[in-house]
Amino acid sequence: MFDEPLYSQSDAVRSPTEIADRRAVHNRDLGGVFGRQTMETVRPIVQRAIEILFDAGQLPRDVNIDQLLYKIKIVSPMADQMQALEVKATVDWLSMIGQMAGQEAMMLAVRLEKTLPDIGRKMGVPEQYIATKEDMKQITQLVAQMLAAQQQAQQAEQGGGQQQAEAPPPGLPV
Repeated sequence: MFDEPLYSQSDAVRSPTEIADRRAVHNRDLGGVFGRQTMETVRPIVQRAIEILFDAGQLPRDVNIDQLLYKIKIVSPMADQMQALEVKATVDWLSMIGQMAGQEAMMLAVRLEKTLPDIGRKMGVPEQYIATKEDMKQITQLVAQMLAAQQQAQQAEQGGGQQQAEAPPPGLPV
C-alpha cells in the first residue's frame, strides 16, 4: 500500500499534470483504508473526547458553527481525492489554454492571481508559502517599476545613439 511514493527527489522534473495524477492514484489506493479507519476509530474517539470535555465543562453546550468564528475543514482522504481531481482539472484546463492560444491568451482568460493560490491550498501547501493579495500588489508594483526603468534605459540608449550620429566627429569643421 505504501510502496509507491508520490515522487522521489532524484527523479526527473515532474509536470503539474503528472503530480496531480500520482496524487489521485495515491489517494484512490488509500481512500478506502483511511475512510474505514475514520468511520470506525477516529470518529468515535473524537465524539467521546467532546463528550468528556462537555461533561467537564470545558466546552460550551451550544457551539454555533457559523464559518466566521469557527470554520470546519474536511480533511478526509475522500475530500483530498476530490481536491486532487479539481487540481488536475484546473491544471489540464490551464495547459490546454496555453497550448491552444498561448500564454498571452491565458493571461486574459484566467484569473491567475486567484487560480494559483487556490491550487496551492487544494494541494495542501501551508498558507505561509502562498502569496497574499498585498504581496501580489507589491510584486506587481515592483515589476512595473522595473519595466518602466528598463524602458527608460532603452529610450535613453536609443536617444543617445541618435544624438551621437547627428553630431559631427570631433576635429571636422562644422
